[in-house]
Amino acid sequence: MRVAPHEVHAALCDPATAWVIPLAQCLPPPPQDLVDFSKRSPSDRTFAEEHYIDALVQPLRRHRRVISGGRCLRLRSFHMERFVKGLFHHIAEHSPVKVTLCPFDLSHGHMVACPDAAGGVVDFAIVFHAKEYPKEYRHSTHGGVLPIGHPDMGGDEDPRIGTSYSTDDADYHMRNYVYLLSRNEVVLIDGGKRRDGGLLGAVITPDEFATFNEWKLGTIVGDVNYFVEEGVLVSPRHGWEVGVLLNHAMHGLREAVAATPPHALSTVAAQDAPLVAALQKDLMPPQTCVHTALDNVKTVLRRASVAELEGLRAIGSLHHMPSGCTEVLAAWAATEVKHKEEEKKRGNEKHVQELVNKGVSPQHADVALRHTAAEGVYSAYRAAHLLEVAYPQYRSPTNTQVFGAKQFSFETAKCAWSHAFYADSALEALDLTETHAIDLREACARVVERRDAQTREQLLQRQPQCPRARDNKARVLRELRERGRPHL
Repeated sequence: MRVAPHEVHAALCDPATAWVIPLAQCLPPPPQDLVDFSKRSPSDRTFAEEHYIDALVQPLRRHRRVISGGRCLRLRSFHMERFVKGLFHHIAEHSPVKVTLCPFDLSHGHMVACPDAAGGVVDFAIVFHAKEYPKEYRHSTHGGVLPIGHPDMGGDEDPRIGTSYSTDDADYHMRNYVYLLSRNEVVLIDGGKRRDGGLLGAVITPDEFATFNEWKLGTIVGDVNYFVEEGVLVSPRHGWEVGVLLNHAMHGLREAVAATPPHALSTVAAQDAPLVAALQKDLMPPQTCVHTALDNVKTVLRRASVAELEGLRAIGSLHHMPSGCTEVLAAWAATEVKHKEEEKKRGNEKHVQELVNKGVSPQHADVALRHTAAEGVYSAYRAAHLLEVAYPQYRSPTNTQVFGAKQFSFETAKCAWSHAFYADSALEALDLTETHAIDLREACARVVERRDAQTREQLLQRQPQCPRARDNKARVLRELRERGRPHL
């Protein structure tokens, strides 16, 4: 069953939904900072600057393996941080089942922008996952369970160390909580009802971990982590503005310049000397090598997109830099933009030639590459699949035998390809629209879902399992077979 995010949101807000259990006790009113945060687009250039402190946080060693989202920042608003921290304590204190604020139980949540049917944002949510690391936790859902502390699970950094939870616990499925800003309320999701089918069965994973998929509720804005010893740490999904990363890299370079005797700085390349000279006026305690720190600064620029680099050239996001550095970095960014554009042009020409060498007409190659480009970057692989759907002369013998030599309009072929991606999947979906009179997007969704189920089943069949895992495997296979049947 496929569900839209607005349907999941509506079910969470409906008091009659059987699997939604509101927690007792009322929350304090949300701070205005949180309301403002929920209304802003995280892709805005000023979003990260306004809501996060632009200094990367290095979590404690024992927390690094369980951090959700990777690199961390701190919230700029004290009121918002205190409220988010309060949500974790609210769950631990008022949940009808046991919850502990610790790395193996409740320590993270996922911030989600909830859309309405038209796609506009109507609410803000945080999906919390408790009992995160039970004894049966493993890197692969279909792999075997290793003993706690096993080297392959991290040894003394195994996230399960100290856990008392097991997926066999009678209440293990009661591990997902959702905070909705519109209702200012935390609800517990009764994951046990997922086996009844319906909407919940499509939102919670079918395996023994019963995880509420936060992306089913809307667009993930970022991850929020809370540890009693460290407070609230956030990992934005869209807020890693290149200026934030450059500030971090420049901090390391500033320390390296301070650690290096002036005569040793003469080995710095001529083009790097202006940046080092500007930093010498703002020295910091020594920690690292100047050359390594310079490489870190250049790596941030090299990995940034053209759009991010163009934004840097306005210098607005570099206002924390010492005087003189902003001009140097803006010039470096301009050079990097030019290099990336030249590199993209050379790469695109290679992909055009690759298709032409395979017998594709230059006109068809140009159109297909432009329509399948990602941020202006061509892919002969993607274009070849689109061409095979649109034009029978480029179709493989197998696909021609199965689906025939019918030619589709380029717009229809692109629509099928964009939803199914692979040529055989797209052609099968197009065939379904004619034989069963269904919408093309729905046909693509059915084909993709069935093929995904078949792939997972094949992976399960190839992996040996322990007795208990074999039982789980048999159950999952049954569910996959049921999901894999085309409902035509």
